[in-house]
Amino acid sequence: MTKLQFIPPQWKVAQIIMLLKPGKQPEDPKSYRPISLLPIPSKIYESLLLLRILPLVEQHKIIPDHQFGFRRKHATVDQIHRLINEIDKSFESKEYCASVFLDISQAFDRVWHEGLLFKIKSSLPNYICQILESFIQNRRFVVQHGEALSRLCDINAGVPQAACWGHYSTLSTPLTYQPQTV
Repeated sequence: MTKLQFIPPQWKVAQIIMLLKPGKQPEDPKSYRPISLLPIPSKIYESLLLLRILPLVEQHKIIPDHQFGFRRKHATVDQIHRLINEIDKSFESKEYCASVFLDISQAFDRVWHEGLLFKIKSSLPNYICQILESFIQNRRFVVQHGEALSRLCDINAGVPQAACWGHYSTLSTPLTYQPQTV
């Protein structure tokens, strides 16, 4: 499949089950948490693909050193230490120190496919781009609630949060620019 740069369509269909939140009323639609179940072969293939992608991401510094989310050997505590060091340096040199923290609501659900593909194509080898493009495009889902099953619906934005490579979306990289002076 890596040589074909093709992902079977059945691997791109998520089954969404609705779990009732504890202590909530079953009559209220907001009482349910949607859980997306991805096909097992797809998850295995994604894990193997990630093993190829990660060294390239690190080697080409696609994700800046100061971006810590979803990275090995980049714990939250390390980021706190880095921030404290920056504050200390600014304090000692009598300079201002500004910081912005960003938490994007439903970030995985809002990823713009074309923008993600553009970013990936500017960062990774073509064969990996083609595979990731195949993963992103033509994704579908069905919703199961009890015995009822919805019709197949298209997914036009977002990436699977449970997908191994979904966390490595480099769309946020331009937001992490670190100017040396203000």
